[in-house]
Amino acid sequence: MKTLIALLVCVLSATLAGAQPKHVIVVMVDDLDVATTQEMLATGLLPTLQARFVTPGVTLAQHVASDPRCCPARAMFLTAQYPHNSGVRDQLSLPLLREDLALPCALPASYWSVFVGKYLNGYGSDATEPVSHPRNPLHRPPCWSHWEGLLDFTTYTAYDYMIHDSVNGQSTITDHRPFGAVAWNYSTDMLTIRSLFAMSEAHDRGQPLFLVVNYVAPHFHAESRDTTRLVNVCQDTPGLRAPFTTTDNLFGVAQHAAPRYEGTLADNPLYNMQLSPAFNEADVSDKAAWMQARPSLTAPDLACLQKQDRRRKESMRAVDDGLAAIFGLLDAYGWTQNTYVVFTSDNGFLRGEHRLTEKTVFYRESRTVPLYVRGPGLTPRTVTQLTSHADLAPTLAAWTGATLKAPADGRSLMPLLTGAAVTWRNGLLLESYGNTIIDGGLSGVLGDYPIPPTDLYGLVTVQPPRLYIGASDTQGAELYDLSTDPFEQQNIASDPSRSTELTALNAALTALRSCAGLLCILTEALLHVP
Repeated sequence: MKTLIALLVCVLSATLAGAQPKHVIVVMVDDLDVATTQEMLATGLLPTLQARFVTPGVTLAQHVASDPRCCPARAMFLTAQYPHNSGVRDQLSLPLLREDLALPCALPASYWSVFVGKYLNGYGSDATEPVSHPRNPLHRPPCWSHWEGLLDFTTYTAYDYMIHDSVNGQSTITDHRPFGAVAWNYSTDMLTIRSLFAMSEAHDRGQPLFLVVNYVAPHFHAESRDTTRLVNVCQDTPGLRAPFTTTDNLFGVAQHAAPRYEGTLADNPLYNMQLSPAFNEADVSDKAAWMQARPSLTAPDLACLQKQDRRRKESMRAVDDGLAAIFGLLDAYGWTQNTYVVFTSDNGFLRGEHRLTEKTVFYRESRTVPLYVRGPGLTPRTVTQLTSHADLAPTLAAWTGATLKAPADGRSLMPLLTGAAVTWRNGLLLESYGNTIIDGGLSGVLGDYPIPPTDLYGLVTVQPPRLYIGASDTQGAELYDLSTDPFEQQNIASDPSRSTELTALNAALTALRSCAGLLCILTEALLHVP
């Protein structure tokens, strides 16, 4: 009972705490995994992230995308709700998002709120829908002071993109395609330029700033004029097999780098990806049937993955330049000490672990994402507790004085960020629904895309450290002891001695699959695994 009372006090105090208006900037990238981030930091490829976030700020080392796919993960950030509550259960669920309940509509009216970059999958992709529908290119999500949203499918292009610009009720579609592949039109740099203008607007208006910048790097590139064409960096390498056969994932598919960085990491072993112990897992007979069917990776596969990895890293270098520009303007305005800045990714990415590339699965490379936070009152520390995208909106609400319009399944991270003693969650829900992954023409060219053929639910726990994936109609349960098997290679669910543990995990998973708001928070905090 004392634990329960302490938990409720912590939740309520974090929610009710008031403060002077602060500037808030969230930078989210697309498909960036923790390993790639660490490798880039170690080799000096992300100097601004190192100097402005890692060194002076807080690193949250166990931050999880409960559904490791773009659309559900981004909806969690905006709503603080698990997919089963937000309604955004897959890549095609944008129309189900209650935009009027999202974080921007909870902000105090004093904030100049600006969105720049990628929204949710499918945004602006269908002009036949009414303007009230988020697939219409002229749809303007409510409550943002200034909206600059990339339109699908052009979102994933380096130069042939379109943006819905809207401020003060006036909307226009800005078509960047006629400008072509000139350096200043590179998508990442253009999003940075637009973000700087948004900061200037807030400064000139004398308003506190709430800015979300959603870069597309290092997500793969897709041509907007031919949505079935993806840019593959291995097709010009003799001996490497074509990327879209029944035995391939998205091997070699990568985003364009900025012209100043293209090819800068090529053929340099310093920038090779470091192979995880789970890379090209030798025995996958204990995994799901769809994974067992995947062949072992070959030497040409590894060469292709290394080339793809270097290209992804090259694309991230312009993001780091964007961070430098943003902080340069913060410094110039004298805002740096009064601004909370968050850097994260929507989901992670597999680079050959368990023979897979891409995302969508619950394994560590896919579910765990980088999260760095800096701001007033925060000092350098590493947080090892389990945190979630559902915690981001409550945290931003605490900083801005917002009152969320829907029950949050997560809670403010402020106690962890400041090092306060707090009762935290012992487990975190994982959920992934259905097979719909890509909207439109891309679905025909992805081959054997690495996703489970059914709805899946799971848990990651702290004490004891476990990854549990519940059994479904098409595959058996998976259980991994993360203390002895951190790379999740040995499924121990069939071990008879684990029956009591599996029973407890199943019970917790059943409760969390339908939880909402405070019930999610309490269930995860009080979760007990014998």
